[in-house]
Amino acid sequence: MKMTHSDLNRRLLWSHCLSNRIDGSDAPVKVADACCGIQSQNFQESFSSFWARIDGFHNNDVMSELKRGGGLVRTRAVRGTMHTIPSKDYYTYVLGGAGERFLSWFDNIAKQRNYPGRVERSRLIYKPVLEEIKGRAVTKEEMQPIVSAKARILGLKEGVWTGIGEMEFLGLLVYAGKKGSRSSYMRADDWIPGLKAPPDRQTCNVELLRGYIARHGPVSREDIVYWAFFSRQQLDNALADLSSEIVEFKMGGSKSPYIDLDRNIDRRFPPPPRAIVLPKYDSLMMTLRDKSRFMDMRYYKRVFHDLGMVRPTVLVDGFVAAIWRRVAKKKRTSIEVHAFKKLDSGAKETVERKFSEYGEYTGLDVSVRWVRGKWIHQPSR
Repeated sequence: MKMTHSDLNRRLLWSHCLSNRIDGSDAPVKVADACCGIQSQNFQESFSSFWARIDGFHNNDVMSELKRGGGLVRTRAVRGTMHTIPSKDYYTYVLGGAGERFLSWFDNIAKQRNYPGRVERSRLIYKPVLEEIKGRAVTKEEMQPIVSAKARILGLKEGVWTGIGEMEFLGLLVYAGKKGSRSSYMRADDWIPGLKAPPDRQTCNVELLRGYIARHGPVSREDIVYWAFFSRQQLDNALADLSSEIVEFKMGGSKSPYIDLDRNIDRRFPPPPRAIVLPKYDSLMMTLRDKSRFMDMRYYKRVFHDLGMVRPTVLVDGFVAAIWRRVAKKKRTSIEVHAFKKLDSGAKETVERKFSEYGEYTGLDVSVRWVRGKWIHQPSR
């Protein structure tokens, strides 16, 4: 099968709703589903990821779903980072992929602090704690004395364990917004009414992998491990369970096979818009290890900077052509755009119009300034 970079690019951007912006009251849930979760470590920044994919988007469109009983939930998912995901697929994202590896880390910490094993921690600490907070959201500061009271009864050291992180990875606790300036958490089955008992982790791994391949394929094994943070054993087991649904093939000069769902291979996708503006840490940037599907790898370090930073980007004709940043001034906000190569006047005009739309969305009086120089080596604002 012959597929060019342009073919792969069109397919990926279509899957991410970037060449087919959607609308409707359920658009935020559809976008979270299409992207296999929206990266939301920086929550405020993540709204712009929805804006890039939804016509007529307002932040409240997400907030109307990101609530108790809503279609979205924000919690730790792939790579152990915060993602906004569809509530219906909660267990798939939380229990599939990286969770088991992070739980092993909690096991080691618990052992160092003389806390019981995972099963006993769940039975003796988490179960009674969850019963006590049923129906309400609590902050870390409110959770600490509740956990410490249980620890005291068990003769364990107080004040060294809240269990919040582990309960998130166990599928017991989700992020529930802010109480003042503090993050709060709620039982998963309170946030998602009717939540049933979780499937086993292997089932979640398979569902996670099936969804990822369907939306991003063809993908390599390295892409899967990068995105889902699978161990090699997890990957082999999940692929074995999907063997009747997938095909493997060589593509171009690749040494390793690529993987796709058989039904998707021959599909054709529309071209991307001339310009796309994406925020920091957009899910597209994190979706594949092989970034060449949407950028020239010569510019990799300009986008993926030190300390895990992923800069805001501008895509022109589907590929990353620039990075940008907001510079606040007294009466207006300047958008500084640093193009990696010379853009024609038509491309520049289209990019500027897109930033004008961004200004309308954010409520900012925005002007665009094309810059050259070394600011790419400085922290983004």
